[in-house]
Amino acid sequence: PDQFVEMVSLTILNLKNNPIKQMSRYYFRPIAGKLKTLDLSFVELETGWSIENIKELFADLTNLVMLNLNGNNLTQIGKEMFEKMRNSLTDLNMKNNQLNVIETNTFSTLTQLRTLSLGSNQIEILRHGIYNGLSNLTLLLLDGNRIGEIEANTFKNLSRIELLSLAENNLKQLKKETFFGLNNLQALDLQKNRIKSIEMNTFKSLSRLELLNLQYNQI
Repeated sequence: PDQFVEMVSLTILNLKNNPIKQMSRYYFRPIAGKLKTLDLSFVELETGWSIENIKELFADLTNLVMLNLNGNNLTQIGKEMFEKMRNSLTDLNMKNNQLNVIETNTFSTLTQLRTLSLGSNQIEILRHGIYNGLSNLTLLLLDGNRIGEIEANTFKNLSRIELLSLAENNLKQLKKETFFGLNNLQALDLQKNRIKSIEMNTFKSLSRLELLNLQYNQI
C-alpha cells in the first residue's frame, strides 16, 4: 500500500486491534526488507482468511524476528504460513486463538525459534512430532488449554528448553516418559491441573530443574 512505500527503514510495525480484511498479499512488501517485529494481535485474521491467504500475506517477511498473532480466533495453522520466516523468526505468539489440533511438523521449518506461546487455545492432546525442528526453543508456553494427554517423546528433541508451562490444563497423571528429552529444563509449571498420580522417575531426567510448581492439583 502507498502508506508504506517511503518507509524503507521501518523495523517495528504494530497493527493491534485493526481489522485487516482488505490486506492483499503485497501489503507488507514495501517494508519487508527491514521489518523485524510485527504485531497483528486482535486483527480479525479468522474472518475469511485461509492458511493459504495468510501464507501469501507473510510471503515477503523473510527477515521477521518477532510475530504476534494473539487473539485472532484462528482454528488452524500450517507450516506453510511461516516458511518464508524460517531463517529469522525467534519469537512467535499465538495465544488466545481457537487452535485445537496442531499437526506434526507444523513448526519444523522454524529452526531459529526461541519462544513459542500457544497459551489459551483449545489444545487437548500434545502429539509426538508437533515440535519437530525446534532445536533452539528455550521457552514453551501451553498454559490455559485443555491438554489431558501428552504422548510419549513429545518433547524428545527440545533439549534447550529452559521454561515449560502446562498450567491450567486437564492433566490427570504424569508418566515417566512425559518429560523425556528436556535435559536443560529449569522451570516447570504444572499448577491448576487435575493431577492425581505421578509415576516413579517422572522427573528423573530433569537434572537441571530449579522450579517445580504443582500447586492446586489433587496429588
